[in-house]
Amino acid sequence: MPRLDLHLTGLAVDAADTFWILKGNSLFFWDGAGFRDPVSTDAPGDRHPYWMALHAGPDRSVYAVQRSEKPRGDELYRLADGRATLTASLYTERQNHLACVYISRSGRIYNWGTRFLARLTDNGWERIEAALQDTETVVFDLGQSVFFYAERRLYRADQEGLAEQPLKALPQWLLENCEPGHPIIGAAWNKTCAFLVQHDSPGRMLAFDLITGEEVVLNQAHQTLRRVSIQDLFPGSEGSVWMWGYDHDQYEHAFFKMDAAGVVTRPFTRSETPPWHSMRAWKNPKVVLHASSGACFLAMPSDGIAMWKDGKLSRMNWRQGLGQGGRYLAERSDGSVWTANGPRLVQVWPRVPKQQFESGVWEEYTLWLESRIWETSPEGHLAMFRKDRPDALSRWDGYQWSFQPVPFKPDSLRNYLVDDQAHLLVTSTMDGEGAYDIGPETVTRHKSWEALLLARAQQGVKTFHDADMQAIAVSPNQVWFAHKLQELMIFDSTFPKPSRYDIRVRCFHMTPDLGGIVNACDGLYRYDRGQLVLIKNMPTDPSLIRIPPDDLYARRHTYSFLLGVQGLQPYDRELALRFPALYYPVLMRGGERRLYFNVEDFEAARDKNASDVRFVKLPDNVGILRPSSKGGAWLESRYGRGLPARLIAKNLFYSDNARTPLDGKTVLRTHEDRAGNIWFVTDIYNDGNHAFMRRREEIRIQLDAPPTACGRTLPLRVTITPEHLADEVQCLARINGSDWMSFETNGPAITLRFPASGQYEVEIGGLLMGTWIQPAPAFTLTATVNLPKVIRTDAAAELTIHDPFWRPPVELRPADNTAAQAMIWRVGDEAWRPMPSDNIIRLLQLAPGRHLLSFAAEEDGFWRDTSPTTFTINYAPDYEIAIDRRTRDLLHPEESVRRLAQQELVELGSVAREVIKARIQKIEEEAKLLAPLREVFDKVETNARRQ
Repeated sequence: MPRLDLHLTGLAVDAADTFWILKGNSLFFWDGAGFRDPVSTDAPGDRHPYWMALHAGPDRSVYAVQRSEKPRGDELYRLADGRATLTASLYTERQNHLACVYISRSGRIYNWGTRFLARLTDNGWERIEAALQDTETVVFDLGQSVFFYAERRLYRADQEGLAEQPLKALPQWLLENCEPGHPIIGAAWNKTCAFLVQHDSPGRMLAFDLITGEEVVLNQAHQTLRRVSIQDLFPGSEGSVWMWGYDHDQYEHAFFKMDAAGVVTRPFTRSETPPWHSMRAWKNPKVVLHASSGACFLAMPSDGIAMWKDGKLSRMNWRQGLGQGGRYLAERSDGSVWTANGPRLVQVWPRVPKQQFESGVWEEYTLWLESRIWETSPEGHLAMFRKDRPDALSRWDGYQWSFQPVPFKPDSLRNYLVDDQAHLLVTSTMDGEGAYDIGPETVTRHKSWEALLLARAQQGVKTFHDADMQAIAVSPNQVWFAHKLQELMIFDSTFPKPSRYDIRVRCFHMTPDLGGIVNACDGLYRYDRGQLVLIKNMPTDPSLIRIPPDDLYARRHTYSFLLGVQGLQPYDRELALRFPALYYPVLMRGGERRLYFNVEDFEAARDKNASDVRFVKLPDNVGILRPSSKGGAWLESRYGRGLPARLIAKNLFYSDNARTPLDGKTVLRTHEDRAGNIWFVTDIYNDGNHAFMRRREEIRIQLDAPPTACGRTLPLRVTITPEHLADEVQCLARINGSDWMSFETNGPAITLRFPASGQYEVEIGGLLMGTWIQPAPAFTLTATVNLPKVIRTDAAAELTIHDPFWRPPVELRPADNTAAQAMIWRVGDEAWRPMPSDNIIRLLQLAPGRHLLSFAAEEDGFWRDTSPTTFTINYAPDYEIAIDRRTRDLLHPEESVRRLAQQELVELGSVAREVIKARIQKIEEEAKLLAPLREVFDKVETNARRQ
């Protein structure tokens, strides 16, 4: 079916096999050719429908809930034949809260709240008083009888009416008030029984007969699940119940199935267990579908669909284009099963979706929950703990795997670091305080994490790194360690216990003059004789280095930051100078964030408003910056959505994950291996991280035969093979070994621009998902470039300027009338500034005296005159004359002149405030003469008339 604009918030199929979908608060149905708005026969014509929920009953009836104009009510509409027909008004006890609705297997409609239970009959609503809950009521549907449980009370609805059903003796844990976040959840079991558990509370379960209220003893289930925290459950086939929970003995999440006899088993092996989330089916039962074929379908979070049939599990995921997972499953009368996969409706049974990705290009590996991908060398050797290799560390050299046996279970890691000698250091919670040093050939156990780090320091290790924790050895006998943004721990071989410091650590640095430095959230520290000392002055910079408390969310001022491995932090010049690969200066003005590539350019832009320095605009959701061993860095978003941007060659490049297995997933980390393959670590599921590798294919960039000479632009036709990757490659070019630059594209054609006349060596390269591909062979040519110019319109050797607002006698002569022209200027060797639109430059901040001013022309922001026009001026400002002229202009008949005079007087106030103040006082004194002078004049006029 066609792709939809928005992700679905509801899906149902009615008795005529018509699809009904809810997108946001809009309702649509499928008429065989497209999605249409239903005809609402009862809604007022002047009110736009605002649909809140979609309900599908087991009898294939479909209803939608619409917000009512009443303060405490909703309206229920029956959906059929492309029409929405008002069926009943629902009641909700809290304003703006959705009414609680259930459609039973017999087609009955129920509505309840904290004080009532109601059933819709031919004569309207039948109600009784009841103590139910909005979201924590458990419904047991036996067909002709429906039971509702909440707060230790059970209510029955059958042919005899609505009534409370007495419960026999309840266990003590159920009589206690449930802790917040641990509700009672349940499902129908063994045809006529109820099964209740307390969420995430081991051993708390109860089964009872719904007809008699008698408890059903579950000895075997209690024994099997006594150390399992049940976090989700749903009814299965043949009276069974499926559960999802955390096994505290095995340190893992798993599915459990309790059959009608009360026997609990694990239907899936450890390696094939589908990913799931706590309360997933309880909050949205449509993620589970028991199909008429006997198969059970599970809509997994961000990982497609799992099908359990005849004791076997099969999965349809990113390989079939279902990588986004879904929240809804539906079956049509022909047995076909459909799902909402992001913005698409897809059939998943019996016609399984075709494979969407070429075999061998993308590969997926499931890692243990605490495993990461560790880069054990700058060249790109990787290591990880794969679930299919539970007793080994899996090493990848870019071309093939090797597996190193380890004497511990990798499903229980707590600490992990890679040192600068390519050793992976880990601790395992299954081994008490045991810690392991995994070298290239051997694995050595140490008694504790502290002992392991100190041992590595004594063997010459200086630095340890990981995305979530880090350490440095400041000496062979002392190691600093910290988790991300947590307290500092100092391990010292001369002290029996580690020292702890209550500061939030961003990262550590080693310096040649100060030794180890702690970059914390409230300042920079060094360690001196057992104490942390705040660094106030650095030897190479007399300015105060303590980090100021800048407001990250201000929008009306300019703020300076550094972007580093822990995100944005207030700007610190010394850190940026000492560690340029780890910190990039960022300037925020208004809501725009600009990243600069060195301190000099950043400070020129911040302090002198320089316009000719290189920068890139950062996205709003900027997260953290991770240096890459292949050069540049990866810029990860704050929330992990989308692919990380690649910061390289003084450019920021974005990639689209819409046509990859990563579509809809949260990308946590990105790595490049030795062979140029790129790795992505995605969402943390309960079953572990997932690692995706895209192999570096034999991508080639080919060019049509280039000419030996050209003008200032050169159109080229670029061919990328294989052809299906052409849209994914970002082509770049560089000339004479300069920075790589992006350029204009028009389909397969690109346009190169040359800054000036001369001979050039040209290279065309590219990026695929942020990684370099092999560039095309370089070629040389000669470019003849006509440049715009600025000429003087006077002949004076030196000008004396008295007015701070000066229109220089210059004129721009373009080289290409179709290009966008602009003029720039500067004083001495300062940064270039754009010429104001009125061609009047402000000299208010210029000191009196002789100055050299330069003017140059630009076209399309690229071509610039290489021989600027210069002026020598003698600036001798006369603020009194300047203010007097603009004061007179305040009374000018033209509004534009008056407005300009007022604006320039305001600007003059920054340097000539006292002159303006004196002028006001003079005018006020003169105003006092107005009355006596008018009196004298009146007498003169009277005398003249008498004569």
